[in-house]
Amino acid sequence: MRQETEATTVANEVRCTECDTVARGPATSWRAYITGGFDEEPVEVVVYCPECALRELGPAPAQPT
Repeated sequence: MRQETEATTVANEVRCTECDTVARGPATSWRAYITGGFDEEPVEVVVYCPECALRELGPAPAQPT
């Protein structure tokens, strides 16, 4: 069975969910997470700038070497 999904187009910018800051240049130290998708909630991508990510989520997970 195939599930239908709806796509949303957004501007070409990376914006922090918490403080509304827009990334200038590559957003390499920013963090993004997929949320929702349960109990008919829409799936969303939430993005945090480095400062908000540290405050809200703690240190970033270690990257595999």
